[in-house]
Amino acid sequence: MKEIQCNFGGAHLYSLDDNRLSYTINEKFIPSFFNLIDQKRRANLLNVTGIVGENGTGKSTMLDFILRVFDGTIRTHSPESRYLIIYSVDNHLYYLENLENHILTIENQKQNIKKNFTLNGVLYHNKRPNSDCNVIFFSNIYDARAIDNSFDNSDTNMKPINLSTNYISTRYNSFAESLKSDFTKQFIFLKEYEDYLISNTQLNVPEFITISIDEFNVHYEDDEKYEINPENDQYYSIVSNIDEEFPDIVATYNFDYFQRLFHQHLLMSFFADLLVQVKKLIPTSFLQNTIRDVIEDASKDLFFEHLPEKNKSLYNTLNEILHEKIDEIKKYESLEDKKVEAIVTCKKLIDQLIKSRNKLTKLFNKIYIKDPKNELSITIRTNNEYIKEFVKLYHWTTYNYSYLNFFWSELSSGEHALLTLFGRFHAESKHIKKNILILIDEGDLYFHPQWQKEWFLLFINIITLIFIHSKIHVILTTHSPFVLSDLPGNHVVFLKKDMQGKTITGKGLDENIQTFASNIHNLLIDSFFIKNGLCGSFAKYKINNLIDYILSTDIEKLKLNKSIIKNEIDIIGEPLIKKKIISILQDKIGTDVLNIDDKIANLQKQIDELRKLQQ
Repeated sequence: MKEIQCNFGGAHLYSLDDNRLSYTINEKFIPSFFNLIDQKRRANLLNVTGIVGENGTGKSTMLDFILRVFDGTIRTHSPESRYLIIYSVDNHLYYLENLENHILTIENQKQNIKKNFTLNGVLYHNKRPNSDCNVIFFSNIYDARAIDNSFDNSDTNMKPINLSTNYISTRYNSFAESLKSDFTKQFIFLKEYEDYLISNTQLNVPEFITISIDEFNVHYEDDEKYEINPENDQYYSIVSNIDEEFPDIVATYNFDYFQRLFHQHLLMSFFADLLVQVKKLIPTSFLQNTIRDVIEDASKDLFFEHLPEKNKSLYNTLNEILHEKIDEIKKYESLEDKKVEAIVTCKKLIDQLIKSRNKLTKLFNKIYIKDPKNELSITIRTNNEYIKEFVKLYHWTTYNYSYLNFFWSELSSGEHALLTLFGRFHAESKHIKKNILILIDEGDLYFHPQWQKEWFLLFINIITLIFIHSKIHVILTTHSPFVLSDLPGNHVVFLKKDMQGKTITGKGLDENIQTFASNIHNLLIDSFFIKNGLCGSFAKYKINNLIDYILSTDIEKLKLNKSIIKNEIDIIGEPLIKKKIISILQDKIGTDVLNIDDKIANLQKQIDELRKLQQ
């Protein structure tokens, strides 16, 4: 993409020609146009801009570019990445630039814009968004770009929130684990907005969810898992202890196989979380190793000290053992205040992890229904009063160790895409800032045309409820004329290729059709969307071949194959095309060969009627 200039809506329109920066008032701009009526309960949707164009024109590239400029991962000194981006936050104007010499002509004066510039009496500052801003990127596309890890190398404090399937798939050990994470987000979102979704989307909410469980196995030879867990020595020793001793300690509980596996995994998840958190919390490697050894010892002592017959919680016993052993560190080691404080923090962490496991155990007991046909899965109604809290708490306690697999049984690909979109946004709502730039790459992907027609209103409706206290600007790409018809023409960026294959921005549709509330057929017939008519290419190929056959074949052969020709003409749905081909055939053979049998039958019927009258 070279020499591209785009305005993404707003009160001002900027242009940069021969290093001359100028602006005009956007007289078509309507403030608060995208806000819904009940605005007091919603986020302020400042603006929405759509990017449309053929495949290969750079719609996704443009979103990717904006994201990388704001988060700092783009090569800021590269001559291949020259840019000037102007943006506003809370009515203050800012910019980011990577121009060759930082010199622009503004209002007939040359200005060095490395730090700031003045335009129309207004001062623009060169700075990235501050801590009050978020850039969120969503795409449900999964392709080769998933291997790009450059977003982890941001050189700014403002890391974007990347909700793309490509990026999220790399955050987990497997794609299956990322799907499990998506389910949790989908389910929590669905339970909160279920009534609205059902009444506005005809979403088929599955009646049941299936939860399967991984079998508990020790794999010392699993090098990949060894690398994933940085606390390797203690981790595998604890896994071995639990694998060997746990079946005996729970024998008195009368667990079936699924229950035993659940509680065994739950215990292991406690140790996995604790080991990871200790590494983050403890400042010195010596103290880290000491506490890790204590954790490993506690995993051994637990099975000797816990007495199930006293009806005491396994985790309360573990809590007592860990507290006692950690307190002993202070007795035998001379620790500075900072390390003592770290130990106190560690004990609080243990209390927190113990509390969560006790609570998850209680919730599990309330939802568990044995499946006599399958010892590795259970099926639960989605309207179970405890299931939402269980799934939410499970998700919180398995960041470092997951063992359950959740499945919807009745979701279409479109329903899954819809819940994935909103589930991921909803999961970030508690951490969001007051100013948000949302970048959506084909958010209507996988949707039936009816849902494409309804998608934009549904999206702005829910997104302004999720981020209720924020100010939002949305930039989205789409292939759908349905989505485009929800956007005013001055809120649309048109990308297309020129004769040399270079991407350029169009000034609008070829016939200057107004996009907002435009008839879908008017948008489709514009050559910007569909070239050479609306007919499918295969249908066009067959029709052209049929016409060529009629024109190049002798009359006798046409009459011989008239039934085949008739069938091919009859299946044509467009009346004008059908009528034209019949006309070509009649001109060729000099008679209405397709209807000759019908005419004979009609004439015979008339003869029979006349004979009756004669008698």
